[in-house]
Amino acid sequence: MNKNMKNRFPKILAVLPAAALLVTVFTGSMLQPRQAFSDDRELLGTKGDKPFVFFIIDTSSSMRRFIGDEWVPGANDDPNSKVYQAKKAIYEVVEQVGDNALFGFATFDIGNADPRDKHWLYTPAQNPSWFEDPEFAGGSDTRPWIGPGTTNVAYPRAGHPLLFGDDRSHDDQDPARIDDDHTDGSCQYPENLDVMVDGRAADDRNANKDNWTDTRALGQMWSFAKLGRQGAHDTVQWFQLKGKKYRLTWKALTAGQLGDVPLSVDVVLEREGDGDCGAIAFDMVWKESLELVPMYTQDLDGDAFTTVPTEIIAQHSRSRGWLSAGDYIPFGACSADLFLESNDDPDDVGQQYSYDFIADPLARDPDNNTLDRGDFIPLDWTNPGFVVGNRQEIMRRLAPSILLGEEPDFRMARYYKGYDERVGGDLVLKPEFTGYPPVTSGNNTPLAGSLYRFRQWYDNWLNIAIAQDPDWDCRSGVNVILLTDGAESCGGSYDVKDVPKWPDFCPDGADVPGCGGGSATCQCINNENEVPAYQAWVLNNGLVNTLVTRDDPLTPDDETRYDDVARDVKTFVIGYDTDEDSLNYTAEAGGTCSDRNGDEIVDKATECAYFPANKDELVEDLLAIFSGIRAEPRAFVPAATPPRTFNADEKIVLTNFVPVPGQSTWDGHMNAFIKPLPLTSEGRPDTSVVCNGTTITEACFLWDAGEEVEKQAPTESEVNLDPAVLDIGPAAEERRVFYGQEESAIAPDAVPLPRRLFAFSDSTTPAEWTDLLTGLEVGAAEVDRGKDIIRNTLKIKEATIPDPEGTTIDVEIQYVLADVFHSDPAVIGIPSEGRFFGVDLFSTDPFDCTDNPGYRCYFEKHQFRRQVLAAGANDGQVHFFDLARFQYTTDPEEDGEFDNGTGRELFSYIPRGILPNVRDQAEFVDHDWDVDGPVRVADVFIDPAHDGIPIPSGARWRWVVCGAVGSSTTPST
Repeated sequence: MNKNMKNRFPKILAVLPAAALLVTVFTGSMLQPRQAFSDDRELLGTKGDKPFVFFIIDTSSSMRRFIGDEWVPGANDDPNSKVYQAKKAIYEVVEQVGDNALFGFATFDIGNADPRDKHWLYTPAQNPSWFEDPEFAGGSDTRPWIGPGTTNVAYPRAGHPLLFGDDRSHDDQDPARIDDDHTDGSCQYPENLDVMVDGRAADDRNANKDNWTDTRALGQMWSFAKLGRQGAHDTVQWFQLKGKKYRLTWKALTAGQLGDVPLSVDVVLEREGDGDCGAIAFDMVWKESLELVPMYTQDLDGDAFTTVPTEIIAQHSRSRGWLSAGDYIPFGACSADLFLESNDDPDDVGQQYSYDFIADPLARDPDNNTLDRGDFIPLDWTNPGFVVGNRQEIMRRLAPSILLGEEPDFRMARYYKGYDERVGGDLVLKPEFTGYPPVTSGNNTPLAGSLYRFRQWYDNWLNIAIAQDPDWDCRSGVNVILLTDGAESCGGSYDVKDVPKWPDFCPDGADVPGCGGGSATCQCINNENEVPAYQAWVLNNGLVNTLVTRDDPLTPDDETRYDDVARDVKTFVIGYDTDEDSLNYTAEAGGTCSDRNGDEIVDKATECAYFPANKDELVEDLLAIFSGIRAEPRAFVPAATPPRTFNADEKIVLTNFVPVPGQSTWDGHMNAFIKPLPLTSEGRPDTSVVCNGTTITEACFLWDAGEEVEKQAPTESEVNLDPAVLDIGPAAEERRVFYGQEESAIAPDAVPLPRRLFAFSDSTTPAEWTDLLTGLEVGAAEVDRGKDIIRNTLKIKEATIPDPEGTTIDVEIQYVLADVFHSDPAVIGIPSEGRFFGVDLFSTDPFDCTDNPGYRCYFEKHQFRRQVLAAGANDGQVHFFDLARFQYTTDPEEDGEFDNGTGRELFSYIPRGILPNVRDQAEFVDHDWDVDGPVRVADVFIDPAHDGIPIPSGARWRWVVCGAVGSSTTPST
């Protein structure tokens, strides 16, 4: 587990007790009072205007890999790759945030990282025939294909990647491969072709592979580009498995071409016998025609690709196989002195990886071009005459397919022409995507350099923004989101001793969080952990001498002056698939540490940078960042808690019960008091001091829920009438006892079916009883038995309690509520998760609650909802009692208040699995335990009305109650 993940932004679905069985989801239509008048305190504290948010995206080579630095076969085109997932996550968040922020965007410098060639990625539709041989058994059919424990994976395997293309692949047309048949008498593997997949070291003749494990060798096997660019060359591969040597020949295509779906390829596998070293002797031969299909047809979210996904950009790593001159060779951003893709970069002119420059049509800065757009999409407070605004421009950059009105596609190869149409050795964008090359990865990690270049641009831009942005003072600042999967790797390029042109990467005397181990003087030259922190600190705390010109309506002349203006740029840091502590330094210096776990203590080791471990967590963290930004306008920082406190804590609820001899359920009580608890002279709770709301308002008894539910229940004589009086139904004086229906056989994973009343009518036909009788586990024809079970469950029970002193005085009692033995009552009140409120989790608009699923809008809607007391009892029911209702005042300018409740049962619920217990309690006298476990309540964000497959767009906040079964014995699961 990532050490920084333990206190990352809180998960929405908390872990509940292992014995949790009873789960009921209640919508806003249930138990909801009418909406109160608006609170005079603003939900957000103030109406700050849209914040500026600038993305800096890591495009280093490691972003082509997957979580855990695992190799992926398709590199930038692979849906498993971090760069693919990062692009999709940012796209989703930018789309969801909409026009509630003003965006900018840049990547590390990739001006020289031009793609050179394409390959084709397939997988066998089925395993080849030789898999029937026992020696080929073993291995994994699913990801990860490379990693610990992947030994003895037969090759090629259905579901595993196969790469095709490249005229420089290992084939019989290449004269350099003279020892394909190792006929030189050396008994060695062919040079550059030997692969061992049984865990032993490879041939010493190949120094680059002499210490490889079998898993690395497998990666090399798969990443060999076979058949040549036109599919016209045989390709020979040798490997060793379980002590046997094999030659696998991929035969040149005789029909079709690379890119066809499906593709048929003939293969020959030969096993070498025990011949001498000067000749080849094969004792087994397999010949087969393999049908190949695309490796990927959808991404990790299940979103189908709209085009045939066989092409990938040829981007191999030296550690994963043969690197030919036609492969993609990155140029590091460290040596380029650019760090960010920049519109001021003259070297980018004419490069395929540059946008056409689009000058600011309002001509606000004709000299410095700080508002021009190109590779670097600058911040702007308007849509200044461009065809599209920055938000749409970023989305097009992430997924150019939307230019054609298609679904977003975050791969690369589909946007480029073929190898034969290259210009200057580089692939060329298709005409429809000119100016919108997809974001790729393949360089170093200049964290400090990218922040430094942003600062250079920002200092020029700041003059214009202060002077011309009419809402500058009302915005929630400028915010940089730095997304990276590793630590700084360009520290040597920032050394002021050797590179005088970088005088302020970390000057002597600077003091910055995380720099110099806390010493007074920062000594972080060449320290790759500390230089980025200094750059973030300067962005957050440094001053800029700005020329300020403002229109003054009261004077004929504009006001012009120079001021030292604070940059005030916050730097949020996201460490994707890394636990690098130095990223916490950068976030701390950037001013973005926060109490994300709600314990009122900021842990700088875990609550500064964000450390998502997958794409979904990345989306979650990005949304959390945006929520925090929107919640903190420049002029006011609100408290990160709901504005109204929950007042149920004024009450104390105590449970007690009386064991009833010869009864299957026992007399239960839930007594509510106003604090402090009144006590008798014997030290017991005193129910004789009754609250009257006037003279006795504290240290008094309110109500007993056991007595209240008895008032709602029928007597034995009433249930035996013809027709029976069950007092079950929607009327105020009736009980609502529900049970769960049998799940749908057609859609067993769908949301629960509607709950039914635990009742009957004498006119009901036996066919309508099927579901309830089945749940009670009585025969379908035993209608009268089923009715008796319901009568005995709902009626008021009578019992005699012998005098414990042994006298002749017995006590006659009546009751309905059974004993609440182990189930601690839980309060369901207003939404009160301060950590969710603080970041307005899942909000789409900080000021408008129309169709807004955010937590603050959820709070606003339900801040006056009824407070409910929930507890499980040994009558098989989870009971819900009225604890408090909001009472409105006559003066709309004043708040109302919550009353003390009535203790009346609002409803109860019998889980379907408990129905047989209910039957036994109605028919026998033995006491039993059922839903007596603890009850837990939580606000969760779920899709409450799906048809079996939850969808993100359907998710809404709901409160969920979970209970446990059999707390006094062995928990049920």
